[in-house]
Amino acid sequence: MTNELLDLRRRIDQCDESLLKLFQERLNIAAHVAKYKQEHSMPIFDAQREEEILRRYEGLEREFFRSLMALSRREQSKILFPYNIVLAGFMGVGKSSVGRVLAGHLGRDFLDLDEEIEKDIGMTISEFFSKEGEQAFREKEKELIRKFSSQSELVLSVGGGAVLNRENVAELKKRGRLILLTADVDTIFERLKDDTTRPVLGIPVTKAKIEELMDKRGEAYERAAQIIVSTDGLSQDGVVNRIIQSLFQFKN
Repeated sequence: MTNELLDLRRRIDQCDESLLKLFQERLNIAAHVAKYKQEHSMPIFDAQREEEILRRYEGLEREFFRSLMALSRREQSKILFPYNIVLAGFMGVGKSSVGRVLAGHLGRDFLDLDEEIEKDIGMTISEFFSKEGEQAFREKEKELIRKFSSQSELVLSVGGGAVLNRENVAELKKRGRLILLTADVDTIFERLKDDTTRPVLGIPVTKAKIEELMDKRGEAYERAAQIIVSTDGLSQDGVVNRIIQSLFQFKN
């Protein structure tokens, strides 16, 4: 290795040390910002502010700052919400779509439990239901709930039947806050009427079946929920903002 290369690497190390100090200072400031937002019930993600910053840069510099702001959001969310955020509720209420947006706002990882189950079993849930039955599916669901509940700083969406099991609910609440998303029958029917992947609803999906199953599950859902958020008439961002406001107000 030449002296010239050694010198260049030494200079990179010096740059990295300077960057690290500045990064730590930025995170400290972000922590103060988080406390201010908590006191004033403000959302963590400020799209206008981030766009203003990103417009100053191009190319790799823009990507650098995009990553930096995501890390800053993650740090703020860890301070404000030092637990997993679990989205539960009936099929079609928007758990997965809202969960992805919420995770982006908080700079967190998002997991959809049903998607993780399908990866684990190597087939669709509908196929697994047909081959192994609902009981086998519920056991697999319980197994992965235990696995993911032991992790931290996640946004996790769980299937409509997951919180009917009290053991699952207790597991999810160990390191998380359980939020029930709701929607009325008409909204859910419009979202699911052409869906052929919901074995417990059957084919075709009908309002009567949705209403029957919602009535059957309603008491268990409400018993499991720590926070309830209606998604009717709201955009995904609107639901996310309502979730964050509810978390600010939530008391153990």
